[in-house]
Amino acid sequence: MAETAPDTPPSVYVTVAHLFETISDVAYQKMGLRRDPYTGKIVRELDEARTAIDLAAHLAEVLDPSLDSDDRRTLQGMVRDLKMNYVRLRKDADA
Repeated sequence: MAETAPDTPPSVYVTVAHLFETISDVAYQKMGLRRDPYTGKIVRELDEARTAIDLAAHLAEVLDPSLDSDDRRTLQGMVRDLKMNYVRLRKDADA
């Protein structure tokens, strides 16, 4: 997805892409796979992670029509990785 010139307001798709990146980071933090940037601690909140993953998947769907095939594959891979990590951690937590 192309970035806009500095003097042009970003398109809604650029803004949604930034939201996707942010919520993906939150999902990894809530899965306990990254440190919380505010506390520096590793915290595992799988229910919250699931909400963040669902939102990231929805944002990816919103972005889909504006993406070229390479960006689409990248975004789909990122959502897949989030979901796979979640399933693995949920299995471990339920065991």
